[in-house]
Amino acid sequence: MGDVRKNVHDSRSPLKYRIPKVKGAHDPVKVLHAQGYLAHPAIEHEDTWFERPQGALLGSIVLRRVLSTGQWTMAWETTIRTGDEAEKHHLWTKVDGPAMWARLERLGMNPVTTIRSTRTAMNKGPHQVALERVRRMGDFLELPGIGRDGAIRHEFSDLLHHLGAKGPPEPRSYRELFAARSAPVT
Repeated sequence: MGDVRKNVHDSRSPLKYRIPKVKGAHDPVKVLHAQGYLAHPAIEHEDTWFERPQGALLGSIVLRRVLSTGQWTMAWETTIRTGDEAEKHHLWTKVDGPAMWARLERLGMNPVTTIRSTRTAMNKGPHQVALERVRRMGDFLELPGIGRDGAIRHEFSDLLHHLGAKGPPEPRSYRELFAARSAPVT
Protein backbone atom coordinates (compact mmCIF):
# COMPACT_ATOMS: atom_id res chain seq x y z
CA MET A 1 0.00 0.00 0.00
CA GLY A 2 2.96 2.34 0.57
CA ASP A 3 3.75 2.70 -3.15
CA VAL A 4 0.12 3.39 -4.03
CA ARG A 5 -0.06 6.29 -1.57
CA LYS A 6 2.93 7.95 -3.29
CA ASN A 7 0.91 8.25 -6.51
CA VAL A 8 -2.49 9.12 -5.06
CA HIS A 9 -3.51 12.44 -3.56
CA ASP A 10 -6.52 12.40 -1.23
CA SER A 11 -8.17 15.74 -0.61
CA ARG A 12 -11.54 17.29 -0.14
CA SER A 13 -12.68 19.99 -2.49
CA PRO A 14 -11.46 23.46 -1.57
CA LEU A 15 -13.96 26.17 -0.76
CA LYS A 16 -14.55 28.47 -3.69
CA TYR A 17 -15.31 32.18 -3.55
CA ARG A 18 -16.68 33.81 -6.69
CA ILE A 19 -14.77 36.90 -7.75
CA PRO A 20 -17.18 39.27 -9.49
CA LYS A 21 -16.19 40.85 -12.79
CA VAL A 22 -16.28 44.60 -12.23
CA LYS A 23 -15.59 46.95 -15.10
CA GLY A 24 -12.36 48.83 -14.43
CA ALA A 25 -11.41 46.55 -11.50
CA HIS A 26 -7.91 45.17 -11.16
CA ASP A 27 -7.01 41.73 -12.45
CA PRO A 28 -7.29 39.23 -9.54
CA VAL A 29 -3.71 38.02 -10.14
CA LYS A 30 -2.45 41.59 -9.73
CA VAL A 31 -4.49 41.99 -6.54
CA LEU A 32 -3.00 38.76 -5.16
CA HIS A 33 0.51 39.92 -6.11
CA ALA A 34 -0.11 43.24 -4.34
CA GLN A 35 -1.06 41.26 -1.23
CA GLY A 36 2.29 39.43 -1.32
CA TYR A 37 1.27 36.19 -3.06
CA LEU A 38 3.71 34.61 -5.51
CA ALA A 39 2.25 32.83 -8.52
CA HIS A 40 3.23 29.48 -9.95
CA PRO A 41 2.83 29.12 -13.73
CA ALA A 42 -0.79 29.04 -14.84
CA ILE A 43 -2.01 25.60 -15.96
CA GLU A 44 -4.85 25.25 -18.45
CA HIS A 45 -6.70 21.96 -18.08
CA GLU A 46 -9.86 20.23 -19.17
CA ASP A 47 -11.89 18.07 -16.77
CA THR A 48 -14.41 15.51 -18.07
CA TRP A 49 -16.83 13.81 -15.66
CA PHE A 50 -17.98 10.26 -16.37
CA GLU A 51 -21.07 8.65 -14.83
CA ARG A 52 -23.20 5.58 -15.30
CA PRO A 53 -26.55 6.14 -17.08
CA GLN A 54 -28.30 5.83 -13.68
CA GLY A 55 -26.37 8.86 -12.39
CA ALA A 56 -23.59 9.37 -9.89
CA LEU A 57 -24.88 7.00 -7.22
CA LEU A 58 -21.37 6.07 -6.11
CA GLY A 59 -19.72 9.24 -7.39
CA SER A 60 -18.20 10.32 -10.67
CA ILE A 61 -14.89 9.61 -12.35
CA VAL A 62 -13.05 12.75 -13.48
CA LEU A 63 -10.39 12.64 -16.19
CA ARG A 64 -8.17 15.75 -16.25
CA ARG A 65 -5.96 16.60 -19.21
CA VAL A 66 -3.33 19.32 -18.82
CA LEU A 67 -3.43 21.02 -22.20
CA SER A 68 0.21 22.19 -22.33
CA THR A 69 1.76 18.79 -21.52
CA GLY A 70 -0.95 16.32 -22.50
CA GLN A 71 -0.58 14.69 -19.06
CA TRP A 72 -3.70 12.94 -17.74
CA THR A 73 -4.86 12.27 -14.20
CA MET A 74 -7.98 10.57 -12.94
CA ALA A 75 -10.00 11.07 -9.79
CA TRP A 76 -12.94 9.39 -8.17
CA GLU A 77 -15.18 12.20 -6.96
CA THR A 78 -17.46 11.03 -4.19
CA THR A 79 -19.42 12.56 -1.34
CA ILE A 80 -18.25 11.30 2.04
CA ARG A 81 -20.95 12.93 4.18
CA THR A 82 -24.45 14.11 3.36
CA GLY A 83 -26.49 17.20 4.20
CA ASP A 84 -24.91 20.52 5.16
CA GLU A 85 -21.66 18.74 6.07
CA ALA A 86 -21.25 17.13 2.62
CA GLU A 87 -17.68 17.05 1.42
CA LYS A 88 -16.39 15.96 -1.96
CA HIS A 89 -13.23 13.89 -1.85
CA HIS A 90 -10.87 13.11 -4.70
CA LEU A 91 -8.31 10.37 -5.13
CA TRP A 92 -6.01 11.58 -7.94
CA THR A 93 -3.59 9.36 -9.84
CA LYS A 94 -1.75 9.57 -13.18
CA VAL A 95 -3.29 7.55 -16.02
CA ASP A 96 -3.06 6.89 -19.75
CA GLY A 97 -5.95 9.22 -20.63
CA PRO A 98 -7.15 7.80 -23.96
CA ALA A 99 -6.91 4.21 -22.68
CA MET A 100 -8.80 5.11 -19.48
CA TRP A 101 -11.46 6.99 -21.47
CA ALA A 102 -12.07 3.87 -23.59
CA ARG A 103 -12.08 1.64 -20.48
CA LEU A 104 -14.68 3.83 -18.72
CA GLU A 105 -16.91 3.72 -21.79
CA ARG A 106 -16.55 -0.11 -21.94
CA LEU A 107 -17.67 -0.17 -18.30
CA GLY A 108 -20.86 1.68 -19.27
CA MET A 109 -19.84 5.14 -18.09
CA ASN A 110 -20.55 8.16 -20.27
CA PRO A 111 -18.84 11.55 -20.41
CA VAL A 112 -21.49 13.93 -19.03
CA THR A 113 -19.70 17.29 -18.63
CA THR A 114 -16.42 18.83 -19.77
CA ILE A 115 -15.15 22.06 -18.25
CA ARG A 116 -11.99 23.94 -19.27
CA SER A 117 -10.24 26.25 -16.87
CA THR A 118 -6.92 27.90 -16.11
CA ARG A 119 -5.52 27.44 -12.61
CA THR A 120 -2.89 29.65 -11.02
CA ALA A 121 -1.62 28.32 -7.70
CA MET A 122 -0.22 31.03 -5.41
CA ASN A 123 1.43 31.11 -2.03
CA LYS A 124 2.51 33.58 0.62
CA GLY A 125 4.57 31.82 3.24
CA PRO A 126 2.44 28.95 4.54
CA HIS A 127 -0.76 30.31 2.95
CA GLN A 128 -1.75 28.65 -0.31
CA VAL A 129 -4.58 29.74 -2.57
CA ALA A 130 -5.51 29.20 -6.21
CA LEU A 131 -7.19 31.39 -8.77
CA GLU A 132 -9.36 29.23 -11.03
CA ARG A 133 -10.62 30.90 -14.22
CA VAL A 134 -13.43 28.66 -15.44
CA ARG A 135 -14.67 29.17 -18.98
CA ARG A 136 -18.27 30.38 -19.19
CA MET A 137 -18.46 30.59 -15.37
CA GLY A 138 -15.97 33.21 -14.19
CA ASP A 139 -13.15 33.52 -11.69
CA PHE A 140 -12.97 31.79 -8.31
CA LEU A 141 -10.52 32.00 -5.44
CA GLU A 142 -9.99 28.58 -3.88
CA LEU A 143 -8.97 28.28 -0.25
CA PRO A 144 -7.86 24.72 0.55
CA GLY A 145 -7.98 23.30 4.04
CA ILE A 146 -10.53 25.78 5.39
CA GLY A 147 -12.86 24.39 8.06
CA ARG A 148 -16.44 23.70 7.05
CA ASP A 149 -17.68 25.89 9.91
CA GLY A 150 -17.14 28.87 7.62
CA ALA A 151 -14.61 30.53 9.90
CA ILE A 152 -11.60 31.72 7.94
CA ARG A 153 -8.41 33.27 9.16
CA HIS A 154 -8.06 37.05 9.03
CA GLU A 155 -5.43 36.74 6.28
CA PHE A 156 -7.97 35.18 3.92
CA SER A 157 -10.83 37.40 5.03
CA ASP A 158 -8.79 40.48 4.14
CA LEU A 159 -7.79 38.95 0.80
CA LEU A 160 -11.41 38.18 -0.11
CA HIS A 161 -12.30 41.80 0.67
CA HIS A 162 -9.55 43.11 -1.66
CA LEU A 163 -10.82 40.84 -4.44
CA GLY A 164 -14.43 41.96 -3.96
CA ALA A 165 -15.59 38.39 -3.30
CA LYS A 166 -19.13 38.27 -1.99
CA GLY A 167 -21.38 35.63 -0.52
CA PRO A 168 -20.71 32.47 1.42
CA PRO A 169 -18.06 29.97 0.34
CA GLU A 170 -19.06 27.47 -2.31
CA PRO A 171 -18.22 23.85 -1.41
CA ARG A 172 -19.70 22.37 -4.62
CA SER A 173 -17.53 21.12 -7.47
CA TYR A 174 -17.28 23.14 -10.68
CA ARG A 175 -19.38 20.47 -12.35
CA GLU A 176 -22.15 21.00 -9.78
CA LEU A 177 -21.88 24.78 -10.18
CA PHE A 178 -22.02 24.43 -13.97
CA ALA A 179 -25.07 22.14 -13.76
CA ALA A 180 -26.86 24.56 -11.39
CA ARG A 181 -26.09 27.46 -13.74
CA SER A 182 -27.37 25.48 -16.76
CA ALA A 183 -30.51 24.14 -15.08
CA PRO A 184 -33.78 25.67 -16.24
CA VAL A 185 -35.43 27.97 -13.73
CA THR A 186 -38.76 26.58 -12.53
